[in-house]
Amino acid sequence: MLAIAIGLYSYYELTKSRNDLQKLAKTESENIIKALKISIENNLRANAVIYDEIINYLIATASLAEHQHEHKLFDNATISKFSKLHNLDLIIIEHKNNITSNIINLNGKSTNSIIPNSEEIELIKNKKMFWQEIGLTSIQDNEYYLIGGFFNSNETMIIVGINELRLLDLRKDIGIGKLINNISLNEEISYIALQDSLGLIAASRNIKPLSTIHSDSFLVANFHIQRPKVRFANYHGIKIMESVIAIKGEEHDMVLRLGISLQKIRAVNQRNTLRTIFLSVVLLVIAIGSVAFVYQTSLHRKLREDHLNILEYNKLLLSNINDAVVGIDNKKNIIFYNHRAEDLFGSINTGSSYFNLFPNDEIKLSYTLDKSLPLDYLEIHHQQYKGDQVIMSLTCSIIKDTNSKPFIALAVLRDITEIKKQEEIENRNEKLFATAKLAAGVAHEIRNPLNSIGIITQRLELEFEPGSDKVEYYSLIKTVRHEISRLNKIVTQFLDFSRIKPTLLKYQSLNEIIAKVVRLSEPVTHQNKVVINFVNEKEYYLELDSDKIEQLLINLINNSIEASDTGGRIDIELCESVNSITIAIKDTGKGMPEEVKKRAFDIYFTTKEKGTGLGLGISNKIVQEHNGKIWFESMLESGTTFYIELPKLNKHEQI
Repeated sequence: MLAIAIGLYSYYELTKSRNDLQKLAKTESENIIKALKISIENNLRANAVIYDEIINYLIATASLAEHQHEHKLFDNATISKFSKLHNLDLIIIEHKNNITSNIINLNGKSTNSIIPNSEEIELIKNKKMFWQEIGLTSIQDNEYYLIGGFFNSNETMIIVGINELRLLDLRKDIGIGKLINNISLNEEISYIALQDSLGLIAASRNIKPLSTIHSDSFLVANFHIQRPKVRFANYHGIKIMESVIAIKGEEHDMVLRLGISLQKIRAVNQRNTLRTIFLSVVLLVIAIGSVAFVYQTSLHRKLREDHLNILEYNKLLLSNINDAVVGIDNKKNIIFYNHRAEDLFGSINTGSSYFNLFPNDEIKLSYTLDKSLPLDYLEIHHQQYKGDQVIMSLTCSIIKDTNSKPFIALAVLRDITEIKKQEEIENRNEKLFATAKLAAGVAHEIRNPLNSIGIITQRLELEFEPGSDKVEYYSLIKTVRHEISRLNKIVTQFLDFSRIKPTLLKYQSLNEIIAKVVRLSEPVTHQNKVVINFVNEKEYYLELDSDKIEQLLINLINNSIEASDTGGRIDIELCESVNSITIAIKDTGKGMPEEVKKRAFDIYFTTKEKGTGLGLGISNKIVQEHNGKIWFESMLESGTTFYIELPKLNKHEQI
């Protein structure tokens, strides 16, 4: 069955190939003969136009000669110069029976003796200003095409002409015969012939005898058909394809015949036959082994499907992991990335140079590839294309080729900004707790001797009287008591900071607390000419200790007022997320230098002249008691923004 199928397929292909080639040859033959017909028709029209143009040119040149002769008679020199200038082969000027010509042998002779056909000359003289075509005329063994005219104003007859050989060369250059011979140079064209009922008009070189129109029924039937007709015929023992088409002439109709050799088509058919037979044998051999191949193919398909599934799974996995992944090849071009990488670094184009996105090798892929050294862990700071500063952990690995040479470097980056922020908050809280515990112990140890010093100072003031310098004595006693009081106040603040006080939480409006603090701060803001703007668009209810939240906000707002110049501005905004409400307090002050930012929450650290360094520590403690977070962002000359994140109530608990 397989052999029969291959045999039928081979027969079908051979038949179709032969038919297609014959159809193609027929189409090409029709196209050629159509184009040739149009060219011949155009050539016929062009010959008539050229003939008219030659006559017009001769008339114009003769008129010019008459005009010059009227003003100045021609002599042998000037008439010869005129003929060369205007490309004339012959010019004869007869003035009062005196002939002047560019051909010296004609000077002085009569017109009738020069031009045998005297009837045209008499017709010219009788019709006066009428130009007359004399036609081809033999003068001194040369054929000239002549035009003549008689000018009554000065009794002058002018005859001009060009040599027939020039006309013949022109006709050869643009004639039908040249056109046919140029086209027939194609070796596949056996002949081209233009014939009428009398015989051949023009034909290609080396053409062999053809049938006449009246002796060929096919030509008789298509003698007046204006579209191509094709037949297969024998041309002196050679099988050809002949196309014929009728051409309308001015005097009589003609037939254009084009014979195309089928030898190349037969050769192509033979080659196709051999190829088809060879292909059939090959197919048969392949078919014999196909049974064994089917199992391998199905197995390969299964493996390929599994491979594609793995690739798709890896693609989905790569696209949906929360880490950014970027890979480059050994030409430092980006070959893959995931969506998270675009979130961090903006638009990425596969195939683009790695240094277009990371000019300073920020994620160390170039270093890893050049040094062939993977990076286990590195923390880097990066500014996102959106403008946010993030901290990322970086791991770089290398994929090597079969020669153990690195050809792919892979970077995996994770945004650890929130983790670092949480670590910073936890470290700060631990530090504050340890400091508070130490402060409490130190305060207790200081208070007892401080009380003893106070009692002794009081006794010195009341029970003892100095022998001299009483004023200085009581002044010193007063100074000591004042400093003891100030130290006692500081100790009390330390004890209050370290003492755990109960937090009284209740559901209440965060907006109202902020609005109250803004009102309480108005005298200070008015004095310092600072404007507070509170964006109060939506009401939020949280579980809060209003007194402590007021203390927290007052501390932060006072810091912002003190950091702001005259005419400054403080903006307070509330931002909502899924689980929390964040208060943002932003000022337009001077910002903090790096050394201040690092120690801002440290106990006893202050940049104020009379500060205790407890303000931000107490603020942090209040936020801790509400299970929240506090942090800040600050840039020199751009101001500082403090963020207080407080947990929200569950939906069923909200008022």
